[in-house]
This record gives sequence, structure tokens and C-alpha cells, in this order.
Amino acid sequence: MFLALIASICWAMFDFVRKQLAVKLSAAQLTVVFAALALPVYCINWFRQDLPMPTVNYYLPALASGICAAIGSLYYIHALKQGELSRVLPLLSLTPVVAALAGFILLSERLALLQWLAIIGITLGCMLIRGGVSMRHKGTNYAVITAIAWGLCIVFDKLAIAAASVSFHAVFLSLCILLLNYSILRPKFSVEILSHRLWLIIGAVVFAAAVLTQMFAIAELSPGIVEAIKRAVGILSALLLGALVLKEQVSKRQVLLSVVLIALVFLLVTKGA
Repeated sequence: MFLALIASICWAMFDFVRKQLAVKLSAAQLTVVFAALALPVYCINWFRQDLPMPTVNYYLPALASGICAAIGSLYYIHALKQGELSRVLPLLSLTPVVAALAGFILLSERLALLQWLAIIGITLGCMLIRGGVSMRHKGTNYAVITAIAWGLCIVFDKLAIAAASVSFHAVFLSLCILLLNYSILRPKFSVEILSHRLWLIIGAVVFAAAVLTQMFAIAELSPGIVEAIKRAVGILSALLLGALVLKEQVSKRQVLLSVVLIALVFLLVTKGA
């Protein structure tokens, strides 16, 4: 459970870095460049441990995970292009429910009733704290596909690492994301990108840490629980940073929902411990 919290904090930090860079770089550029920068970190980690190659049972779920991750990235970019950010992001909070359902079907994982209620509560709370959801806005269909793809991805990750080391799977998954996204998106790069090298390096390190700790976390926990904690921590971190750094106004409703989210995360942590 500790690793799930660390992974969630790393994802929140990565979101912050990505938002800083999104002003200058496109979503397609960021998707490709972070996959490329994180790949050497995964390779060094794998070579350093000198672990054996995975069994044949690894490659099917690993490929499914890579495809889902790439599809999620592609449709996330389409969602951002088509719709308002404030209307699109709440739908990504569906990933915990998707992951929990897929974990039940594909992994035969049975969660306690309180865990299901906490996951559903966190999903609804994350949506409401961002202002609610309406399917009438442009980009919402793309956002739903993104949530489904990313929710399935973490479940296929768990299937994959049952037949391989986390280190190798990180390398394989990163290669899939890099090759598929670059071949489809074809983002253009120039030397100007080097002016953002500090943020890019920080982002790559945090991104790699988030991916690795999340994989270790799902080896012990349900993907639905890991996703729920990640979404809740991400939402709460964004709200806190918005209030402290950007001086954004936080409504009483958001404060109340934040307290509810903290309580639900505490319930998941204690129930899963």
C-alpha cells in the first residue's frame, strides 16, 4: 500500500511538470519525448539487475498493455484537441472502476464491499470536484475511450509482470508506447526543445519512478485500488497546488469533497493493508 501512495505522489508530480511544459510543447511531443527519455532509465534498471528473459506467457498481456497505453495516449490527445480541458479531465476518473471491473473479470480479484464503495466514491468525488461531467461536450467520447484504455492497461500490466520482471516489462511497455505513438503522431522536434531540458529531465525521472512503483504496487494490490488512490491523490494535489501556487479560489464544495476523498483513500489504505 505504501508503494501505491508513492506511485500516486509521483504521478501527481509528473502531472505538474507536464502542465508546465504544455504551454510550450504539444501533447504529442510530450508523449513521445517522455517515453524516449524514460526508456534509458528502465534499461539501466533492467541491465543492473541482470534478470532473465520472461516466459512465453508474458508477451500477449504485455503487448495488450502496450497497445492500451498507446491508444489511451492517442485518444487523450484527441480529447484535448476536441473539447474543453475542464470538461474532458473528469471522465478520466473512470479508470479505477474500469480497472476494478477488468481485474474481477481477467484476474478473478474479489474486492470487499467497502472497497467497491470507496472506489466508486472516489470516482464520483473526482468527477464532482472538477465540476461534474456532461457527455454533450466535444471530446467526451475520446475521454471515455482513454479512461477505458488506461484502466485496462494497468490490469494487463499485472498479468504481464506475473510472467516477467517489472524491470523488463517497463522496457517493453515503453518501447511499445514510443514506437506506436511516434509512428502515428509524427511530432516535429527542433533544437528549441533543449531550452526546456531541466523540466524534461525532472519529468522523465518522476515519470519513470511513477511507472516502476505503480508496477510494484499492482503486484500486491488490486489495479482498481491503485488507480483509485492515484486519481484521488492527483486531484487533491492539483487542487492544493492551484490554491497555493496559482492562487485559485477553492469553493466550500471542493473543500468538502476533498475531505470525503481523503476519508475514502484512508478507507482503501486501511482495508487493503
